Amino acid sequence: MPFVYLAAIPFLYEIVKHRRTILGLVAIALSLTLLYSALSPTAPSWPAANPLESTVVSISNGLPQNATILTESDLYPQLSNKAHVSLNYSIPEPPQYIFVNFDSSWYNWTNPALGYPLSPRQQKELLTSQHPYQLVIQDQGLHLYRLRSG
Repeated sequence: MPFVYLAAIPFLYEIVKHRRTILGLVAIALSLTLLYSALSPTAPSWPAANPLESTVVSISNGLPQNATILTESDLYPQLSNKAHVSLNYSIPEPPQYIFVNFDSSWYNWTNPALGYPLSPRQQKELLTSQHPYQLVIQDQGLHLYRLRSG
């Protein structure tokens, strides 16, 4: 990296000589960018808050820290502070919890080439048919299943 910086010194020295021209070009570029972004049919906007976020955080806070949880990609970030959260469950023992959003496009997502041969829907159906899971929370498309002990 030092060679890049040393090589840039003569280039930067040449640019300083044409400072007014460069500042003018930058000002024109910024003006055109602001003008076209304001006129764009897909005008820039702030990302909308996820209406489920507070519910997901509340559910996540109620789960044990060391619980094994199967979830999907859009719920994973809120659960990633837990010790054993997975998108693709492959451990022989079933997970203690399955947390999915039936209304999410991620619920049916699968990509065998990336190592996800089953969608969260398929994994949930397989696990709930083979093991005694109980639906403990159902709210706005969110479903939390807990493995019954015994």
